[in-house]
Amino acid sequence: MVFDRNPIWTQLQDKPAARKYVEARIGGDVLPRLNWVTKDPSDIPFDTRPERFAVKPSHGAGWYHMVREKARLNRQELIDVCRSWLGRNYYDVAREWAYKHIDPRILVEEYIDDGTGPDPIRYKLYTFHGSVGVIYVGAGIPGESRCSFYDRSWTRLPATVAG
Repeated sequence: MVFDRNPIWTQLQDKPAARKYVEARIGGDVLPRLNWVTKDPSDIPFDTRPERFAVKPSHGAGWYHMVREKARLNRQELIDVCRSWLGRNYYDVAREWAYKHIDPRILVEEYIDDGTGPDPIRYKLYTFHGSVGVIYVGAGIPGESRCSFYDRSWTRLPATVAG
């Protein structure tokens, strides 16, 4: 991706645009339900949200907040976090060009629970020339995550995330 400037990469990093891409190809039933999209987090209708939901920006990676108990939620604190996301460009954080021109918005989605802990296990499939070459499996909450990499046969690879 260092030299590949195909606009599809921006579309796939922009969460609402990526949803449309997936819906057009395999249908929206594979995606978490999208409950709200806004540029002003103070207009999130917290009272009509379910007990658990996820909040994340359209234009970042690893930025999210899982609301596990709505009654214990500090709404103003979450609104402030969302505003901080809206005021940042992930391109400036990680220099990933595909994020540079994404319109910042806040998404409220269905909470997904796979029963493995506070956050569901994350899977990422890295493709090369149209074929999956590396599988990333991540678990844990931000700042305390752990991950492993595998090949297509699920053989663990001697790789780590730099940081």
